[in-house]
Amino acid sequence: VALVPPLAVTGIGLAQGHAASADVGRSLAQLGLEQGGREIAAGAFLLFLTNLSGIVLVGGVVFVTQGYGTRLRGALALVVVAAVSLGLLHPLGASLNRLYVRSHVLSVFATLAQQNQGLFTRSARLFEVSVDFPGDVVHVRVTASASRERMPDVQESIDLVRKKLKESLERPVEIEARVVLLDVFDYRSGPKTSVRSD
Repeated sequence: VALVPPLAVTGIGLAQGHAASADVGRSLAQLGLEQGGREIAAGAFLLFLTNLSGIVLVGGVVFVTQGYGTRLRGALALVVVAAVSLGLLHPLGASLNRLYVRSHVLSVFATLAQQNQGLFTRSARLFEVSVDFPGDVVHVRVTASASRERMPDVQESIDLVRKKLKESLERPVEIEARVVLLDVFDYRSGPKTSVRSD
């Protein structure tokens, strides 16, 4: 139960790659925690390693306290597994921090979309959001789509998001946005209506 699902998600993330989040865009009203396949695979594999080390560590403690094998060999194995577990703390903490900041970024997007409907439109689609920490700066990359008439508002929207993120995270924020331009055509098909005369 603890090992197979993370490995399965790792395989699915590696197999789907960018298509894990890019097939269908989400509107700003439907933001979630979608990620690209590589990010999904890396997070799931980190969870697998964490679960595996926890299982081995607790199993080793049980075997040593129950008197299976020699105490010296058991204690040595426990030290090795504990060292591996400690080694996982940093990447696990970094992953959780990245997830927190990423969810915070999405939350700011969604909140601003509700509060500033003149700047953000529900027809806009958010395909991918990635967050990196190359230093003290939070670097956010966004891939989105918008209709042609919304293009003049894109820079103002991105500036507003960066300002709100900088205030709430209390860290410098840099946003790099790639916007795919959409031409929207409306079509309609239906039965012909007949005009009745009395």
